[in-house]
Amino acid sequence: MKVIELVSEHLAYGWGPEELQYQHPYLSMEQVHAALSYYQAHRQEIDQEIAVLNQEYDRLRAASLDSPGRRRLKALGLI
Repeated sequence: MKVIELVSEHLAYGWGPEELQYQHPYLSMEQVHAALSYYQAHRQEIDQEIAVLNQEYDRLRAASLDSPGRRRLKALGLI
């Protein structure tokens, strides 16, 4: 698991270390704390990377709104 993935959950859901560890039992509490500490030390860089990923998601989502598959589903009245 990447630090950015754990941090994204922390930011999106407001999960603290205990909940993050509960959701990812394969991580030790020490690993969760280390990831959050790394985030605090590199916050600007990671926040910027998250913003870039969110922009890419928005771009891809907008492009998919008129995809051939979506048009077929609309024609069938399924969406």
